[in-house]
Amino acid sequence: MKESLLYNEKFQFFVRLLTALSFGLFTAYQVYLMIFMETNRLGRLIGLPFYLVLTVASFLMFADNRKAAAARTILFLGGMILLFFVKLINIPFLFGNLKASDTASVLNCVVYVLSQLGAIALVFYFITLRSSEEFRKKQTLKVVLSSIIVVFYLACLIMECIMLIKYRANIEMSLKLTFLSRFLYFFGFAGTAVCLMLPALLVAVDHKIGEFVFSEEDDNEIDLVI
Repeated sequence: MKESLLYNEKFQFFVRLLTALSFGLFTAYQVYLMIFMETNRLGRLIGLPFYLVLTVASFLMFADNRKAAAARTILFLGGMILLFFVKLINIPFLFGNLKASDTASVLNCVVYVLSQLGAIALVFYFITLRSSEEFRKKQTLKVVLSSIIVVFYLACLIMECIMLIKYRANIEMSLKLTFLSRFLYFFGFAGTAVCLMLPALLVAVDHKIGEFVFSEEDDNEIDLVI
């Protein structure tokens, strides 16, 4: 009985590459800002190592072996969890400047909350995916959870763009560079969520009975995807 894969490996490679490059370019941009922009230099210096860790983890997606998978897990979880707690430092500033009459300040706080929720969802998703055999088999649940995470970060991107274009808020060295960095941030984290969903697309078709079946071998490959 022959089985043919419906999943396009080129698409998988493209998503992984886009995710890794987005993290890499975003991290490089943070280095650029730290060097040439005096404002919030200490904050960027604190956050930079964690973005660097996430960048390394994302590039490890291309190394399909158990040691790389283990390193990827440690780096990804460590980077996400530590970055989440480091960003808690921003709470007094963000909510201290919150004014109901100031739309930009409201959007700033909403973006912060949604990005933190996205981080929590990513960590939860990753831990559950790696520790629960039952969860790995629930393809629909994985797609739904990945989609929710993407929506969190997409909402952040939209609100960031509104703040940049309409209110001219949070502009760094230039509007174009700041705008580009927001898209890199989105593609990095949203791409990670999609990468977690990719094994769900490794579906084989039994041509005799015309039904979808999931091979045990494909299910085991989940350890090789971030």
